[in-house]
Amino acid sequence: MAANGIDIEKLEREHVILEASSDIGIKELFGTIKRRSRGRTIQIFDPSCIISKTHIIGAYINAMLVFREGANLTKSRSMEMLLFVAMSKKIDEAIKLAGAKSNSSFIIFCDSKSSYERVSDLISKTHQFRASSDESSGAAKRLGVASTDDKSVLEAMTLSRLYE
Repeated sequence: MAANGIDIEKLEREHVILEASSDIGIKELFGTIKRRSRGRTIQIFDPSCIISKTHIIGAYINAMLVFREGANLTKSRSMEMLLFVAMSKKIDEAIKLAGAKSNSSFIIFCDSKSSYERVSDLISKTHQFRASSDESSGAAKRLGVASTDDKSVLEAMTLSRLYE
């Protein structure tokens, strides 16, 4: 199924979303990921701000769409994705709210398995990301989203772009 020219089924098969940790410091980790991404979308997030996989995938799709339309607020899809995850138009605010804070626990998103291979040596432990009900509720509250259901999350994300 394609939406606005984006093959959603392919995206769901190809992307990588993991809860992870690293043995290197968060600043060095972020810098190395940024250097190695070379035009691919790779981003790390604070797990306490992630409601669900739909939240992350919705942010990625929105980032792709705003770049396609020339409505992006940043220079990279990864940073644009962070804005959408944080439901903010302000980079500093998005980093403070949803940017990874610790090398011991973060969520990593890669737009493809080959993108993940570019940074996998930086990652020391991983497991599939599945937010518990309490984690989802906490993230929704932190982001000001009324409900954790997918529709509410996607609506809040979209509306965050319309209002200051």
